[in-house]
Amino acid sequence: MAKKATLDVLDIQPDEIGIEKPAETLESQDGQEGAPDQSVSRSLFSRWIRRPLFWILSLGLLVLVSILFLFWGFYYVPESKPQAEQKITPVAPPPPAPATEQMILAGFVVDLKDNQGMARIIFCDVALDVLKGKTAGSSSSGTDSRNLIYTTLKEKRVSELLSQEGRNRLKTELKDALNGLLGKGFVSNVYLTRFEIY
Repeated sequence: MAKKATLDVLDIQPDEIGIEKPAETLESQDGQEGAPDQSVSRSLFSRWIRRPLFWILSLGLLVLVSILFLFWGFYYVPESKPQAEQKITPVAPPPPAPATEQMILAGFVVDLKDNQGMARIIFCDVALDVLKGKTAGSSSSGTDSRNLIYTTLKEKRVSELLSQEGRNRLKTELKDALNGLLGKGFVSNVYLTRFEIY
């Protein structure tokens, strides 16, 4: 009858029981002493690759890197290089506007007839912007200017003067006529300070 022997597994070495080690392990041990066992590292790596946690972590890392790259692409603004300094040529200031003073011609009363033949009366005051220091020639007292304004108003129809456009045309006509009488550029603006039609 055979006797059973108790053996401690830790005490037995593979060489002692006649189990051969794989050829790769023997070559690596023979060629390089103290080198880590490549087969063990390969088997550890192959075990990691087979695990789903490894794939989940690798895909998560890939997605994170791609998202960061996209954000960087959208929000990255390259610093603009300073442009070469452009030479700024000084611009001469515009010539000062000629000094003007205001001349007021007040108290015009003009009778007109409207489209139905009824008498209408215009009460009007006119203010002129004239060049300062320039004399108006023979009409420095304003009588020729007053006569010109009166005759221009007398030629108008009441229907023309009721609208704002008609009054603007009247001011332009008065300005042109007064400049023809007093000298070119003498009157710069014409204002109707009072304009009432009864």
